[in-house]
Amino acid sequence: MEGKKTFIGYDLGDGESITDYVTMDATAAKDAVKTFFTAMTMPDLNDPGRALPTTYGYDECGNLVFAESIKSMPDLVNDVQINFKRRPSDLLPNLSQKRSEELMILFEDAKVWPSQKECPECYTPEMEAFRKSVVTFTNAVFENKKYLERVSSEARDSSEIVFCVGHPTKWNDLDVAIYKVILKSSILGKGSYANKQTNLIMAAESRAAFLTIKDKASDNVLPKGTSALLIDVGSSTIDLTAMTSNSHNYQYNSGSNYLGVRCIDYIIREMYLESLRNKPGEYQKYESIISKNPSQVKALTLICRLAKEQMYSTGAGVSTIYFLDLPPLRINKADVEQAINRFPVSQILTKNISLPNDQAKAMDNKNWKELFHDFLCEQKSEISKQGIKIGRIILTGSASKMTFVPQIVKDVFNDLPQGGVLADMDPSRSISMGLSLVGPSNEKSLEFQKDLNALIDKELPQIIEQDIPKLADDLSIVINNVVTDIVKKDMRLWRSSQIKTLAEMTDRIEYDCNEKQLQKDLMNNKAYNDAILKWTVEVVGLDIAVRLQEICRRYGVRNLTLEDLNVMDIPKIEGVGVNIDVLDFADTIIAIVSVIAGIITAIVLPTVLGIVIGLISWISVGIAGFLLTILLSIPGPGWLVLLAVAGIAVVRSAAKGLGSAKEELLKKMQTINLPQWIRDRLTDEKIAAEITKADMKSKIKKSILEEKSKKAIVESVARNLSGQIEKRAEDIKYVIESI
Repeated sequence: MEGKKTFIGYDLGDGESITDYVTMDATAAKDAVKTFFTAMTMPDLNDPGRALPTTYGYDECGNLVFAESIKSMPDLVNDVQINFKRRPSDLLPNLSQKRSEELMILFEDAKVWPSQKECPECYTPEMEAFRKSVVTFTNAVFENKKYLERVSSEARDSSEIVFCVGHPTKWNDLDVAIYKVILKSSILGKGSYANKQTNLIMAAESRAAFLTIKDKASDNVLPKGTSALLIDVGSSTIDLTAMTSNSHNYQYNSGSNYLGVRCIDYIIREMYLESLRNKPGEYQKYESIISKNPSQVKALTLICRLAKEQMYSTGAGVSTIYFLDLPPLRINKADVEQAINRFPVSQILTKNISLPNDQAKAMDNKNWKELFHDFLCEQKSEISKQGIKIGRIILTGSASKMTFVPQIVKDVFNDLPQGGVLADMDPSRSISMGLSLVGPSNEKSLEFQKDLNALIDKELPQIIEQDIPKLADDLSIVINNVVTDIVKKDMRLWRSSQIKTLAEMTDRIEYDCNEKQLQKDLMNNKAYNDAILKWTVEVVGLDIAVRLQEICRRYGVRNLTLEDLNVMDIPKIEGVGVNIDVLDFADTIIAIVSVIAGIITAIVLPTVLGIVIGLISWISVGIAGFLLTILLSIPGPGWLVLLAVAGIAVVRSAAKGLGSAKEELLKKMQTINLPQWIRDRLTDEKIAAEITKADMKSKIKKSILEEKSKKAIVESVARNLSGQIEKRAEDIKYVIESI
């Protein structure tokens, strides 16, 4: 990140919208400091930090107006738009899987809205209305003169402005891609704002809520081994995120695309209309108003929503709906909640937002409280299956002020301690503040990725190479033991006359030590595999962890131990239950170690075998020399054995120490079927002594450390470990991005 950047988080909600911003410079990318937010004053409002209702219309002169104007003079406003936020894929009729994939390719990198030829589905009246509303409202906010002046002042020293717009967590990739292209049609996608270069990024609202809570670092410390569950109850959707205090053991994101509380606004509107029906002539007057200006229905919905918010924001818990010159309606919490119990959500949403049929069927005839309760039960069950234990719940979103929302949460999560459900003190800004942190979070993540790439590309090979001597130490011991056992076994077979000659014994040892057989013996040898596992985990894995820890500390992550960072160690499990991912991780480690073992064996064996075969021949000659000395020292029976293959002159010359005669006898002894009494002279102690004299272990180690072998081991092991480092880095990024 070069120079200063201003990051603006834009929470374009179905019910209300708000922005927040932070400005950071390059040095802040690696700093772990708390962020100080300056509350923005949204257009049409006077109070900083207050959300703007997501609605607009046009006055008699054709000027765009926001909620306050609509509320104060609804009869003078036309074309009111409210609750226009939709899941984009719901507006694309009958998409097959194949067509969805084609559209994903089309929208993924699109800079402009596709033509009707490219995407005929994109030109439905519903999609056109959605696009127009999003762009119009967004432009009205960011082109507002006072708002623009404020941003210009705050970003005066910045080189770039980054807009981060939130989207519901449960939207799929196609939804997000379409939404982003729509936003690119607005002022946010023009590449310049407040005389600064701009960039547009997207982020899940659950991630934004997560970043906000992490930034606030509440004093309510989580019980050890538990997670905090963030529940953001918005106007159109609900988002959930689970995190641990360290943010690197678990991550759970979920939500509902249709179970927001906007249906309650419609229910309150129904209450108002019912009151008019009970007053002679008043409902007919309302119908007359609507026939002249249909958008007055939306103006009334806005007024009902504002009355609801006032009712839940005051201690008295009452509010009054005033609409034109029609009779007002005083509402209170008890009456509203009775109405919520009466109305099926599917009926309300189908009437007002064209709820998809499958969703309406799934909702059945249940009211909002019942559906919210069922949804939480499903989520609790899924969270439990994943081995996550909830220690605290934090409610965000304006709906958290509705008393029945936290009560239902407490009823479902009834195993939480007293005070286990907490409400965000500034719920309207939870998402926008988090969205403004997504940009810096991404910047830190990019910086971290650069350091990680350097670790993988440059340092990892160096780490492996410097650790190979330790591997050579351990493997030479194991290979020496395996080969020694083979040599001893075959020598004992010769000693017991099951093998006739020394030459046959040598052939037998070489056969038992052939590459295919020795590879099989080593790969099935526990000590051999344990040596490679220990080297991979406790030597290479630990050295990588030390380096990762240094990098983490540069980014302010200080709570990750070497055990946490060891890419070849199973993550420590906290809390109750085992996360299935951990079991998968263990299988992955075993698989990688097996691959590494196979690679090392294939690299090392050819070189080792050359050494081993030479040493076996050397040992065989040594044993023959030992036996010849015994035979020459016994002129009677010993000489008789030798005379069977050589003349008396040769035997006498050898006995006198003549080298050439000894060499002739040694050569011929390889093919003699020696008698049992001389075979018995080759004791286990003598066999061990001859093998020790060969110094097989040090020669095997030397062969492993040959430059060609080392290079092959480094390249192969690095290739297999880089994926593990990337995998562990994702966990680290999650921590870095949450600071």
